[in-house]
Amino acid sequence: MSKGSKQDISALTEPGTVAVIGASERGHYPRSIFQNLSLGGFRREAIFPVNPKYREVFGLPCYPNIKEVPAAVDLAVIAVPRSFVVAAARECGEKGVRAISVISSGFAESGEEGRRRQDELRAVSNSYNLLVLGPNTLGHVAPRTGALLWSASLPRGVERGGLAAIFQSSGMLNLFFAMASQRRIGFSFGVAPGNEAGLNLSDYLSWAIDDPETRVVALVIESVREPAKFRQALERAWQLRKTIVALRLGTSPKAKRAITSHTGSLATSGEAWDALFEQKGVVGVYNLDELMETAVLLLSSDLGRIQKSTLGLITVSGGDCSLLSDICERIGLSLPDLEAESRSVVAAELKKNSFLGNPLDVEDLLESNTEGFYRSLKAFAESPAFGLIGCRLGLPQKPGERMRESYRRVSEIILSSGKQPVFLSRASEQLDQEWFDLFSSLNVPFLLEYEKGLRATRKAVELAEKQKRLSETRAESQAEKGPDPMRLGEIFARQNGGPLPTRETLLLFREYGIPFVRTEIVSSAKEAAEIAASFGYPVILKVSSVDIPHRSDIGAVTGALRTAQEVEAAYERVLKKSREKKPGARIDGVIVQPMVKGVGEMILGVSRDVQLGPVILVGIGGIFVEVLKDVVLKVLPIDLRDCREMIDRLRGKALIMGTRGRPRGDLEALARAILALSRLASEAPGIEEIDLNPVIVRPEGEGVAAVDGLVVLLQ
Repeated sequence: MSKGSKQDISALTEPGTVAVIGASERGHYPRSIFQNLSLGGFRREAIFPVNPKYREVFGLPCYPNIKEVPAAVDLAVIAVPRSFVVAAARECGEKGVRAISVISSGFAESGEEGRRRQDELRAVSNSYNLLVLGPNTLGHVAPRTGALLWSASLPRGVERGGLAAIFQSSGMLNLFFAMASQRRIGFSFGVAPGNEAGLNLSDYLSWAIDDPETRVVALVIESVREPAKFRQALERAWQLRKTIVALRLGTSPKAKRAITSHTGSLATSGEAWDALFEQKGVVGVYNLDELMETAVLLLSSDLGRIQKSTLGLITVSGGDCSLLSDICERIGLSLPDLEAESRSVVAAELKKNSFLGNPLDVEDLLESNTEGFYRSLKAFAESPAFGLIGCRLGLPQKPGERMRESYRRVSEIILSSGKQPVFLSRASEQLDQEWFDLFSSLNVPFLLEYEKGLRATRKAVELAEKQKRLSETRAESQAEKGPDPMRLGEIFARQNGGPLPTRETLLLFREYGIPFVRTEIVSSAKEAAEIAASFGYPVILKVSSVDIPHRSDIGAVTGALRTAQEVEAAYERVLKKSREKKPGARIDGVIVQPMVKGVGEMILGVSRDVQLGPVILVGIGGIFVEVLKDVVLKVLPIDLRDCREMIDRLRGKALIMGTRGRPRGDLEALARAILALSRLASEAPGIEEIDLNPVIVRPEGEGVAAVDGLVVLLQ
């Protein structure tokens, strides 16, 4: 099967017939599969046990090998010792089986011998056009047909619903199934891809995005084998407004080593993936609890109802008001005050002169004056100050009939206001299953524990904002006339990788319209003084050498020079320092530039991610860039609006926006410089890295200018 092509995986998602090779009533894995198939209601007559040791398994006829099965088989689960797997797969191919799910371990995750065994399995599957799930997996579930082909216990089964779960960790998915069962979350599909000898995460994701029943996709990601296909799936998900919630593993060096031994894969670069997720509307989370709360919220919410990024909170405890306020402040959720009109209505209904804030403490009004509570809730929910409404009302161990009716009315009132309700619990309380059944029947989110629930709420607010923003007309096109290919050829001719010489670097920047300060390269002290005079003082000097990319580290750059004598002396000093600190460095002259002043300094850069391609960086620049680490990344291509957004997301943007009497910087010129750099990185061949630091931001209307630039070519 060709890489990059879309796979028909219906043999896994909707199998009509299933064989279990290695069937047994005693083995844990095969026994669990039969029990789960029974829980799912899969047709018994479509299940075919295969094992030469038995004539019957769980009351079903058992066949000595797959070829003896008296029916066509869509999917075969292989649960035999590793040494028998390849032979079993070959027999499946000869039988005409469409797909196999290999539960067995001992493949690429176990060392060189296992990798060879996995290569054999891949070769056999390719020769018979067999779809392969695994090996080294607990399997998958396809609830719409009852095919719960999961080789661990699922005491409550798996319900059918709108969540697709694709976890590169069988153990985590097993736990997630149990968590979802309590929350009454149903699945369209759930799979642990294992070692991905055949189908990989991108194949399953592509299916889920196009599946009409799937509304939300939950991912646990260690590595991505086909980045291009993965990016296409993210693009399509965004177009279809299907939400992806992702927990990315392997962000630390130790975790990356664990992943290599776990799945036989290499972990990916974290910052680039984070940037891609942010661009494509993927909701990133940091643990399974956060993944569950976010999935619950998104499955039972209409993001179109969230028209503002503000939250109104109602609770029944003054202490909870303080706790909720603290959490919202910490995680960045806005809690505006009620406006005057709504405030007067709520005050009249509550009949108290105490503080009417947000969060709002309604005390025992639901019990003491039920209709008054509903009227105050209506006024609160209809307030134009809020984008959505969160509630923490009474939560006894078990909901009685009166409490059920109260929550039904509260839901109706908030929904009728056009807002999205979110119900919260104070902690991960021991609540009766009837509570979860109640909220499921109301189709409103009920989130466990304030901080987890409010973090999920913030993510929903951010996603709603992003969907609204990106549904608007795209900003100005980045399509501009590119440089002459012949000129590019001249620039890159005779370059064998590594840093590009200064002259070629400047020419490349000029071709793409990247603003750069006036620069000349000289080969004598006298010439340096002449160029300085033509520029006008003050000027700076620095060495030009492909072997000295960071000149300031060795003192090969000067401060402001104001006379010809200073320039001539500095010329000799720069060369001497360079030769002392970097003996043998190839020096092609000394750079002369006029001093440039501005509102602030930025860094613009590009690096090439091994899987995602060029990634652009924008940050607060200068010599402390690596200390401050105030940067924003995006995966290319981008447009002008993306460039403006990158500037806006910088923590230190106030430095160039005209605060405390300082002039406002030319932000539009900066955005266009970022766009020009992105075009260069996307179009020019063989670039590994670009660094523009600093880029001087001049006052508004005066543009920007890079002072130093480095281009590194692929070796």
